[in-house]
Formats: sequence, structure tokens, C-alpha cells
Amino acid sequence: MLDVSEKTCTKCNETKSLEDYYFEKDKKGNKKPRAICKLCHAEYNKNWEKNNKDKAAAITKRYRHKYPDKTRAIALKRYFD
Repeated sequence: MLDVSEKTCTKCNETKSLEDYYFEKDKKGNKKPRAICKLCHAEYNKNWEKNNKDKAAAITKRYRHKYPDKTRAIALKRYFD
């Protein structure tokens, strides 16, 4: 098997280190890098949240309801740090 340490992002077409990619498991359970780099993924998420405000708010609300202790800890840390 080839030891590949770089990959080309399908969105920005830049060749980057594998550290610049998120990994996911395929159907066999093997970890592989995603098609787009972390920066392009973050940009995609930001645009999605801007264009889908209602859905994003609902997801945030569900998360806060499901994990109140985590949400409180994050809020306190943000407030006191």
C-alpha cells in the first residue's frame, strides 16, 4: 500500500498535507481523508449556517437541550476567561 502524505482538495484544488483534512471511516471501517480540506469545510459550514438560519438554530437548540452541562461549562469558561 502506498504511503501518501499529501492530497489535493477537490474544492480549492490545492495540494495540502493530510493534517489539513478531516478523516472519516468508509464502509469497511478504514479511516480516510475527506475530499475537501478543513478550510474549505469550515467555509462551507459558515455559508450553510448563513443560508439555513432556521435549521442551524434548531440544531443548536437541540444540542443545548441535550447537553446542558457542557453548554453551561462552555458559557462559564467564555465568561470568566
